[in-house]
Amino acid sequence: RIPLILSIEGAGGWPAIYDLLRDFPRLVCILADVGLWGADRWFRPLVGRYPGVHLEIGEYYLDGGLEAFVNSYGASRLLYGSKFPERDHGMMLALRQVPLRDEDKAAIAGGNLRRLLAWKAE
Repeated sequence: RIPLILSIEGAGGWPAIYDLLRDFPRLVCILADVGLWGADRWFRPLVGRYPGVHLEIGEYYLDGGLEAFVNSYGASRLLYGSKFPERDHGMMLALRQVPLRDEDKAAIAGGNLRRLLAWKAE
């Protein structure tokens, strides 16, 4: 039950990730490197269908995107990522400025990852 980090760039693209989750619907995974534009149409169906799917936000530059995601799925499915050193640190500024509760921001900034890594099989 260790979360699998799936880089869209390295996993064979979205079709391969859709196939993987169809075959392993209880998989706990973190979608990373989702791309800068238009990725919502790819990852939102997966987040809605599979409760173990989480999103790393290092490239999630969409005006109002974080707030809309939290309103739809809750903050527990988002994980902070900076994409450093390839990208700047803009996501931390975006996370700090988004109109969310402080508890949600803290969860995204590190609490959710700590929770996933501490998960134990029942």
